[in-house]
Amino acid sequence: MNTMNTPKSTGEAWNKLEEKVDSLVETLMKEKNLPGMTVAVTKAGRLILSKGYGFALVDGTRKLPRKLPMKPCSRSKIGSVTKAVITGPSGFQLMKSENIDPKSTKLYGPKGFFGGIFDADIDVAIKDHAPKSAQWKQWYEKITIQHLLDHKAGFRGDKDEGDPTSKDMAGQDITEMFGVSEDEVTIEQRHRHFLRTRDLRYEPGNPPSNLKTYLNHGFGMWALLIQKMSGKPYRNYVQDHYLRPAKLHNAVRWERENPDSCDAYGHKFNDNLKPEAHLFEESTLNSSMGLAAGGFMASAQSVVRLTASLDKKYTTEELDSMGWGGTKNSKGHLRLSHGGSIEGGLAYVVIYPDGYRSSTENLDLSEVHIAVAANAKDESANPDTGDPNQNPNLESLANNIAVAVPAANVPATFDLWKQGKPACSCEYVRHGVSANEYQQVFDEAGQAGYRLEWIDGYSDEGKSHFNVIFRTNEPEIDWVSHHDMTGTIYQQKFDEYRKEGFSLDHVDSYAVGKKVLYAAIWTKSGAASTAYHGSTAEDHQKSFDSLTGAGWKPKVISVASVDGKRHYTALYTKQAIGRFEARSFLTPNEHQAKFDENSARAG
Repeated sequence: MNTMNTPKSTGEAWNKLEEKVDSLVETLMKEKNLPGMTVAVTKAGRLILSKGYGFALVDGTRKLPRKLPMKPCSRSKIGSVTKAVITGPSGFQLMKSENIDPKSTKLYGPKGFFGGIFDADIDVAIKDHAPKSAQWKQWYEKITIQHLLDHKAGFRGDKDEGDPTSKDMAGQDITEMFGVSEDEVTIEQRHRHFLRTRDLRYEPGNPPSNLKTYLNHGFGMWALLIQKMSGKPYRNYVQDHYLRPAKLHNAVRWERENPDSCDAYGHKFNDNLKPEAHLFEESTLNSSMGLAAGGFMASAQSVVRLTASLDKKYTTEELDSMGWGGTKNSKGHLRLSHGGSIEGGLAYVVIYPDGYRSSTENLDLSEVHIAVAANAKDESANPDTGDPNQNPNLESLANNIAVAVPAANVPATFDLWKQGKPACSCEYVRHGVSANEYQQVFDEAGQAGYRLEWIDGYSDEGKSHFNVIFRTNEPEIDWVSHHDMTGTIYQQKFDEYRKEGFSLDHVDSYAVGKKVLYAAIWTKSGAASTAYHGSTAEDHQKSFDSLTGAGWKPKVISVASVDGKRHYTALYTKQAIGRFEARSFLTPNEHQAKFDENSARAG
């Protein structure tokens, strides 16, 4: 039973396609009680549909709002779709740059890619699993990098029937084996533990036809491979050298403890089949192996942005070798797909290559790409086979959407990317950050691709605290910010940055003890601005009247009080910021009345 009131979907699409897709998506969401979903469709590299359905958050905790709508750019966990659109292509790109042939490059042995560093662990496994040791020794020496991409290395898979636990096979779990805490375990130790506690089931590259070979650990090993090839941790390389060139380093992220406004909450179903949200957890460096196997978050729109880029750069056969699941139709055309299922998320992506026609309807599906991402794991949509490509509900949805594309007759000139409509800025908001914590928050946000948009300083028990809003730095511009500045230092910074071509974008004044301090943001936006600080009420009113009379509009007016004396700071711009009304000395009731009045006018 559907217990949610589904909000109106958000986003853009070609109208004839939108009507059909809305019906398909809403039917599936109601049937499976999915909280929210994003869907995106491209044709020949043009974005023809990008929409959000349902909720990014359902039934939040006391600290969270009750419900939040899903937006087209809302990120959700994409699980193993990570392998196909991020990890495999990142590794393939890096191998090409380093002239590494994945089909001929062996992993183990003194001359292998890893230089023999795991051979002692292999010897332990062989000793513990006699009498197969002679055969296994030969098998290990045959494992190539390509075998990892194809899920055919011979390792025992994650969902193999009768898979013994590490305790049964090695007598130790990973922390006991290496004498470290869980937080201290490295990705190298994770692989060493895997080698010691998993047997080889078949000769690499030749699995029995009735055996499921899908293996998360095999793709998790790309955390090791990419670090060895590039000298950088997996997620640093992926962000800087794969996502950033595609301008998706802000849109595609891993899970963080403090989400932004584009992060959809993951949900799980309780005993009454009602979806319940769970809070975010920070991905640690030690989980990079899991990150490579399926730890990213993205919207469907971002996924098809990646597939569109990959389709331009690589052949269908090359993409298939990066970890996609390829299936041929009756005409021999290869269709690429991959599913993802993870706690709190479900995803599916499919690529119909150039010239592809459906076998049954004989419809032209050439260059159609479809991505679907939901913020709950529907167990019935992913049988416990260990293969996320077997995801019948989302696969069926994607197939039905694909069939609807030819009938929609989308004009060749229709492209939402060129219209700019899918652009979506995400906010990262923090309240009450103490001065000694603020620098860390600031640094982490900047490293994650955010630009400080707004800062409000205040004093609590004689110490400064901050409320801040960061937004994605798109389009990317240079910016700089300082806080806890005296008036003298603020003026020095103002003059310094003006000479360097920066414009003052935001300023705030606040009293701490007997001092008025300032926080400010400068950007290379090219926007004209004028400002003053530390003015008396009388001087401020004169400046206000003079500047607004000359066409300037107040962007910031900040007042700090020390010993009952008010100090006015203001920033003016000639940007088109709409109508304004500046009022002071309002009581709380008067402020609410004025807020309601102006909100009604704006609405």
